[in-house]
Amino acid sequence: METEVYRKISSRLEADWYPYRTNEWFTHDDICRFFQWNEQGTRKALSQKLWHDSSGIENPKLEKKNKAYRIIDRELEVIDWVNADTNAVYELSFPYGVWDKTHFDFEKNIRIHPKGIVAIAGVSNEGKGHPYNTPILTDDGFRMIGELSVGDYLFTPNGERTKIKGLYHRGEQDVYKFTFSDGSSIEVDNNHLWKIQTPYQRQKVTGHNNSNATYGKWLLMETRDIIKRFGLGIIKSAKVQIPRTNPIRHFGWQGRTRFPYYLLGLILGDGNLTGQGVRFSTADSELLDYLSTMGIVAKHTSKYDYKLYLGKYAKKMPLGIKKLSKDKFIPRNYLLGSMTNRLQLLRGLMDTDGWAEKSQSCFCSVSKQLAEDVKFLVESLGGIARISARKPKYSYKGIIKEGQRCYIVRIGTNFCPFRLSRKVSKWHKKQKSLNRTLKSIEYVGIKPTICLSIEDKGGLYIAKDFIVTHNTAFVLNILVLNMDKYRCTYFTNELTEIGLKRRFRGFEDWCELTNGEGQPKFKAVLRYDNYQDVIDPDGLNIIDYLDVNAEGEYYKLVPYMKRIQKALKKGIAVIALQKPPGRSDAFGGSNLRGATSLYLSIDKNKLEVVKAKDWVDDNPNGRKYSFSLSHYGCVFENIQGIYEG
Repeated sequence: METEVYRKISSRLEADWYPYRTNEWFTHDDICRFFQWNEQGTRKALSQKLWHDSSGIENPKLEKKNKAYRIIDRELEVIDWVNADTNAVYELSFPYGVWDKTHFDFEKNIRIHPKGIVAIAGVSNEGKGHPYNTPILTDDGFRMIGELSVGDYLFTPNGERTKIKGLYHRGEQDVYKFTFSDGSSIEVDNNHLWKIQTPYQRQKVTGHNNSNATYGKWLLMETRDIIKRFGLGIIKSAKVQIPRTNPIRHFGWQGRTRFPYYLLGLILGDGNLTGQGVRFSTADSELLDYLSTMGIVAKHTSKYDYKLYLGKYAKKMPLGIKKLSKDKFIPRNYLLGSMTNRLQLLRGLMDTDGWAEKSQSCFCSVSKQLAEDVKFLVESLGGIARISARKPKYSYKGIIKEGQRCYIVRIGTNFCPFRLSRKVSKWHKKQKSLNRTLKSIEYVGIKPTICLSIEDKGGLYIAKDFIVTHNTAFVLNILVLNMDKYRCTYFTNELTEIGLKRRFRGFEDWCELTNGEGQPKFKAVLRYDNYQDVIDPDGLNIIDYLDVNAEGEYYKLVPYMKRIQKALKKGIAVIALQKPPGRSDAFGGSNLRGATSLYLSIDKNKLEVVKAKDWVDDNPNGRKYSFSLSHYGCVFENIQGIYEG
């Protein structure tokens, strides 16, 4: 008798396992790991289901060998080879329709027949685009990304330095503004790579009270995938988080810092730096004791005021800091000091103008720049900080007046930002996560963007507000080079009307994209999935690009491509896929080659013919080409063969 657990197990296997495992052997444990089925009752029901499907019915679904299973595929697609038209060939024009120095005509020698699949595997995460004025954390503090050069040092979320190995101008792109729970924000393009965690990755157990195998793990997602999953506007239901940065160990700044960091924090906090000498206000004997141990004489002048005689430190005081309170700032060479020194500087500031309350600490100053510098210090040490401004009110002779605008920095840290005993005793470690929570995503328009790649294998770097951030040209060329010969449909999952119009701007100088009536020569469709339902069975279909989901279930790509192929009759499909840099195969592995008539792999400025099923005179498999792009990334130039060995 079937139980409720058995029925649920059976339903999940039929929907999410059997359709995608036709070409491989698997075990009972493989299924349990995939679905996180750990309870004894669930595992027992799975064993019953596998027994039933392998030997408990007349025509079993599964073949069993030892402890492994294979899905028996009885579906036959009869090939009508007698009536096949061997001359039915799609004469596709490619950007590589030129002669290289061996006189191989790429276009005329490769044959693609009806129902053919052309796969274009391109690097998916090379571009992490930002507008040119986006600040990126470097050895010199934050600098605009448009000012950076190859070889400059950036910082990873782990606090380590890494070099820029490439800068790429991406042209005009759709740009989105991501705003977080601490008020920080950043603008990025569709391809920007994010490291995120959803509420599910923060649950120790699943809804069935099983252990959650993804607990504590992070996902890598592009901007467009986040928008697809969570939408634009205010993010209400799903608390999507990005990780906080680890402390920056050292910036590589070589400036001289002879003045004690803690002392600098004290005088920037409660010091009067105008006029002759330094005046200091405090009611804490502990701070006066510190000054005394440093050899500094504090001469009492009034109730809480002292005049400081700095002795040997007088000539070591940083230049330019003798400012009015509203103009105070932290000198750059101190702001970019070692991790230990930055902590001492922060504690000096917090022991004077800071206080502890509940689960956070606060700092107050009438200097906006000093507040910004304190925020920088906190975030560079792995904490979080948010600035707010207000004008305090006070009564003078019975009249309510407004005071000078002040800036309050609210701070969350896993370390105590105080040294003064009475403040240390009031400080409590923040119990909640220091990770930022995504609050909203806003479309801000089309802007020129630039992206960079770094030496660190993780590919993530720190941008504005210490925020952690992580091949269309070819398929568009195929589209415009063939739109006068075939009925073309271009499927995109990222470009809006304006974005598509901007993208085609570079083609308008050398081809006509519209007919005599001003109508486009091809159909452009916004589509995310289930392309087999809307494919043009007799036309040229270009899918830019084929995706599965954010969890990276790339094993689904092979059956997905086969469903698209099955929907074709006399037409073909050109499909863009994502791949890691430096590899020939797309995510999903070499199994994808079997579903294609032609398989091309593109890295930056290089193309490889991975597989050509049918050719005329000369075998093109394994050939490699180099190229350059011009005209907003629309024109392929300097095409030539690459010969190795």
